[in-house]
Amino acid sequence: MSIQTTLTYLQTVLEKMNPPLNVVKNAPTESVSPAEFPMALIMLAPQISNSWRLEASGYGRHTYYVTIYVFAGFRNTGVTELHNRILGYPKTIADVLIADMTLGGNVTFIGDGSGNIFSYRYGEIGWADLRLWGLVLNLSVTEKHVQITN
Repeated sequence: MSIQTTLTYLQTVLEKMNPPLNVVKNAPTESVSPAEFPMALIMLAPQISNSWRLEASGYGRHTYYVTIYVFAGFRNTGVTELHNRILGYPKTIADVLIADMTLGGNVTFIGDGSGNIFSYRYGEIGWADLRLWGLVLNLSVTEKHVQITN
């Protein structure tokens, strides 16, 4: 289990969604092109605190956040068109994640453990030097590891 394994697995899950995304990348990129929309970038969440703690019975609990950016298009496209492009994705993403809460057995669970799977924001997104429109989803991931202690 690792963060990169989680990002790669999420990429394969999102590539199978319907409505489909044209491109899904499991690492940040500086540039995007109109031919790639709608697209998703999956990465360890920037500027969010993650944690690793010791639990009973020799386990470590690693909880971290993954951000999924879903870009519908450049902001100079009409807002109504961008709005219509993005509306179906929150439910579609929820459906594929809820169908596989351990990401193929790669993690202990996704979501916060109390029923919240992810949170998201909708609207304009500043990315590199670009102005885009879409969704920013934050997904909590928990992995338990055998943790050797002395």
